[in-house]
Amino acid sequence: MLAQDSLQFLAYSNIPTWVAVASDWQTKPVIHLYDSQTYKGHADFVNRGLGRKIMFPEFKNLVKSYQKRQYLPFFIYDLRKKPLVYSDKGEHVFHWAIRLEDYQYDDSPEDLAATIKKLHDLVRTQMPFLHTKGIIILSAGGTNNFNTTKLAQPLTQNGMYYCSLQKLMTHFKASKMEILNEMPASGRLLQIQHEKELFHASINDIILLDFMPDKLPPVAGIITLVPQTPLSHVNLLAKNRGTLNLYTSLAEMPQLNTYLGKWVRLSFSAKKEIIFTEITEAEARAENEKRKPKPLSIPTPNTDSPYLISLNGQYAQTFGSAEYMGAKAANYAFLLSFLDKKHIRPAYALSFALYESVMLNGTNANSLILNLVRQKDSLSREVIQTKLTEIRKNIKAGHIDESILFSLNTNLNKIYPNTKIRLRSSTNCEDLPNFNGAGLYLSEGLKTQKTDSVLNKIILKVYASLWTWEAFQEREYYGIDHSKAAMAILIHEAFPDEAANGVILTQSQANGEISILVNVQNGDNPIVSPDNNAIPESFFIDTKQGRVGKVLSRSNIAPVFVENKKYQHLLPILATQVTLVHQKFIERQKAFGDNRNYGVDIEFKITQEGEFYIKQARLLSEVLPE
Repeated sequence: MLAQDSLQFLAYSNIPTWVAVASDWQTKPVIHLYDSQTYKGHADFVNRGLGRKIMFPEFKNLVKSYQKRQYLPFFIYDLRKKPLVYSDKGEHVFHWAIRLEDYQYDDSPEDLAATIKKLHDLVRTQMPFLHTKGIIILSAGGTNNFNTTKLAQPLTQNGMYYCSLQKLMTHFKASKMEILNEMPASGRLLQIQHEKELFHASINDIILLDFMPDKLPPVAGIITLVPQTPLSHVNLLAKNRGTLNLYTSLAEMPQLNTYLGKWVRLSFSAKKEIIFTEITEAEARAENEKRKPKPLSIPTPNTDSPYLISLNGQYAQTFGSAEYMGAKAANYAFLLSFLDKKHIRPAYALSFALYESVMLNGTNANSLILNLVRQKDSLSREVIQTKLTEIRKNIKAGHIDESILFSLNTNLNKIYPNTKIRLRSSTNCEDLPNFNGAGLYLSEGLKTQKTDSVLNKIILKVYASLWTWEAFQEREYYGIDHSKAAMAILIHEAFPDEAANGVILTQSQANGEISILVNVQNGDNPIVSPDNNAIPESFFIDTKQGRVGKVLSRSNIAPVFVENKKYQHLLPILATQVTLVHQKFIERQKAFGDNRNYGVDIEFKITQEGEFYIKQARLLSEVLPE
């Protein structure tokens, strides 16, 4: 067996398939085949396999956008043992085919056809065992942009041949129905015809789709009338949530028409046959209540503390925990307790005590929040959104007590005279071992010496971000008690003179060693949401030699560590400090009785003076697709 053949899986139960990603699409694109058993989807491969620090929302944007595209996820079907013959005034025999994964592309049909042609030619060039011409697989219909109606003509004009996915499946006698995530489901069988209708779907709905959605709220079950693969983002989301997911056709499962709009229970026989049972709405709701994820417990806010807490002194020993200042600030205080002070800057926190003071005395938001929490289960999504908007407006229109605000501003001006600082969200419902919450809340920059009113406005803006629709929905799904959600703020000096910024992912290996994967980019060019098709430098550190090990990618802006002597002397220091962070965070978690195999996610900066600083660290259980 050839090495590439070992990476195959059977799509639709019968078609030998490679899962692939094209990276660095706008610059020097590279085709990667990867093991679907090792990586949980395209984003996970880009994150761990290519070493790019990127969350799923950013990954989607860097796929679907024609202007910003960096990645292109797709499948290659191996037809070598069963070639597909296409008649067009003669016979064309195809030994492979490609199909794009559905990411709701914003390309015009002409641009998408040109993109597919470019991808096809790259496969031929970079995969020598597929040197002949391939065929493009399209959907027969549906709402996505790559169906036969939209792409037939522009593909033909580009000299490409195409056929429908249904034809390919018939050619291989592939299954017309497949259960991708076998779970019981109870709910109202609801047909969704447009993406916008998903806004109304709930955890008590089994949804029937004839398209692959870009986003999917928590539902009781998912049935698509278009074929999926085990690696579709819909299936990965279903597996993470423990939701039934299958694809079929109305001809294969006529019960769908029979029970449409009714409350049903879907279960499975010993032969994997699906059994439909009509039930009452009350029965479905009761069964879904039992299946809900176990509610996540978050630290209870403790407001018996000063408003401004130094994370460097004695106060940090008493108040430096997530109960007083949220997880982000508490993690920073923990870093300060053991790291070499050459590599971490002093910091402060605005505690939950200040948040409570504002919510009780400076706004009417607390009563609005408590009212929403009491009523949320009986409210429509539109009403919840309206109430959240009202809460945010109320907080932003509030005020911090004048004497408190004057004291805060005076102290910050003394600590950071005429300096740019960062005010970063630090809630009790983010950066937790069992709830990452990355990107849910807001951080803001501020230059000191501003008026009290400016400081007041920025603090309240950060506070208000606790009550966005996205943050509320994420907490709601995981059963987090919204009434306990609170916002503290981590304050530290900004890095206006950064020569490079990066993210490090650590992981304990079976042999007891720690792998250190570095993503770094020149200057202040972001890693998580890169601009202008920027590619970061990505490599593993050879910890024994204290130098660059396996290189996964090189920066297309400027080198930082790879083949650049200027900063290579920092690598042994970086490896030592990062290893210490990993060990300390894991030891702390084990002391709490948690022995899971965590990694650690670490952000760092390098200044123009060549100094290395750690900016943030948090436990990372695993990379999830959503």
